[in-house]
Amino acid sequence: MTSLVLVLLAATASGGEMDTAWSRARAGDSARYLVERRIVDTDHEGKLHESRLDMTVDAEVVSTREGTVWLKLSARRLGGGKFDDRWRGRDLLLPMPVRLGTSKAPEPPPFVREESLETAGRSWVCRVERKSNPRKPEGTFIEYWTADDPSLYLTRGVVRLKAQLREGGREGSVTVTLQKARRGGTGEKDGVPKGLPLYLQDGMWTKTALAAIKGSYNRVRTFAGAGWILERKESVVGTAPPSPDQRTRRLVDLIDEMSGGWREYEERSLLESSGPAEEPLRFRTGEVRALKRAWTWTGRKDGVKSGNTEFYAADPWDKALEGLSYETRLSRMRVLGGRVEKQVELERLADWGRSEPEEDLLPVKEPGR
Repeated sequence: MTSLVLVLLAATASGGEMDTAWSRARAGDSARYLVERRIVDTDHEGKLHESRLDMTVDAEVVSTREGTVWLKLSARRLGGGKFDDRWRGRDLLLPMPVRLGTSKAPEPPPFVREESLETAGRSWVCRVERKSNPRKPEGTFIEYWTADDPSLYLTRGVVRLKAQLREGGREGSVTVTLQKARRGGTGEKDGVPKGLPLYLQDGMWTKTALAAIKGSYNRVRTFAGAGWILERKESVVGTAPPSPDQRTRRLVDLIDEMSGGWREYEERSLLESSGPAEEPLRFRTGEVRALKRAWTWTGRKDGVKSGNTEFYAADPWDKALEGLSYETRLSRMRVLGGRVEKQVELERLADWGRSEPEEDLLPVKEPGR
């Protein structure tokens, strides 16, 4: 890790403390967060459906080697028991490189106020910042309650995350709150557990083919460094130049999204509303059994029944999906649309892999405040 010294010296005071903490990471360092998810969905008939999910997620350093901090992510019921389904019942690995890139970090969300929060056995003075989600309608936002404390280096100082959702018939909130932070001891076991799937890995990419225009596709590349996750989406439509869309996240953002993806699979009736798909999903790595979810509606003017059919992997851990990130394994992999009696393919997961990280895409530091 001595090669990191020059890069780390360039960081600002608050960002530098976090970065130095990453360079000093050791097995046993951990943070536990409580996730409270409350969502109300309105279906096509105007009926309300309320869903609730409470769980804890632990992020624990299990190994530090060759410039990489290996994190184990573990989800548990509030009583401490494991979830019994094959999606949430697995612990996950997130290899986080310590090395940083050379580009400027994203601008921090606008400051809202300062708050004190009693949690994890102490009082935290938090800077509250609010970020609207550009992919969602107005009224959907995330608040970050952040303390400049290097003991929270795993999540870049976030003590609480509060997400307010309001989009297309769905309203609710997700709150992720720190419960415990621990520093590992000198005698902690240091080793990467065998057999655990990856949440994601630095340099992963996926390609989704779009059928609207021949040759059109979306390519999403994911990079990581010192607690940051950078996702860069490039949209290619016909002969037009690529249109990039970039977002940066912290570990606590991934914990929030884990609760959303798991909810889809907990409500099995949604995925099996039309029964298993007649045909498997086909990739260059092999075939994967599929579940499908159908959405239908009747046009008010023409009376034509139309809809979309989404296809998901029946087993997200199928060997043919080796190399896919956790989020992609749980996402829809194929979409058909149009008239119900004759639907056409709109999009499909076409390929995936892993490439060398691009240093200029990673944030080097948090801006000075």
